[in-house]
Amino acid sequence: MTQQFCPDTNILIRLQDVGALAEIARLRDCELVLTDFVWDEVTRKPNAGPAARKVLEQAPNVKRHPLMPGTPENQVFTELRDNYPQGRYHDGELSVIALAATDHELRPVIFERHGHVAACDELRRAVLTGHWFFQELHEHHGLPDQVLDACVTVLAAKNYPVPRWYSRAKPAAATELPAAPTTPPPEPAD
Repeated sequence: MTQQFCPDTNILIRLQDVGALAEIARLRDCELVLTDFVWDEVTRKPNAGPAARKVLEQAPNVKRHPLMPGTPENQVFTELRDNYPQGRYHDGELSVIALAATDHELRPVIFERHGHVAACDELRRAVLTGHWFFQELHEHHGLPDQVLDACVTVLAAKNYPVPRWYSRAKPAAATELPAAPTTPPPEPAD
């Protein structure tokens, strides 16, 4: 069965940060459903937007979902926008919450703290964080080791500590070279 994820903008930007946005096209058994707000936030960024648009348009497992007037998800979005101040909550996050509220098959992915708490409160079900999502993609959908490690490193650099359950080597250790030997190797015996 194909798993459907509905990520917020920052998830895609983290993949861009590590030069791995194109990896989403190679993922197995999953779709990324992007609201029109998330799509616009990623593809309109100065410098990186045109490249992101090309990657997302060509990825067979990326589906764009506009919130159309008169639809249940648009109604929920309008209610969320009225309830959550725009200074702390972005349209991308709120659109993910709205779509996930009307489609229970979607697994929402939001890692910014305010948006994540709002999603948990509104949806009353699991909302994946950045670490959890990248680990899921790695374990079940073919995200390469080096991309997972790079994403975790970027999250850590942005003050999202590596969780205790993270099963791979800590990112800094994963990229360190082994220490040089302090004594020369023994001479071979004749």
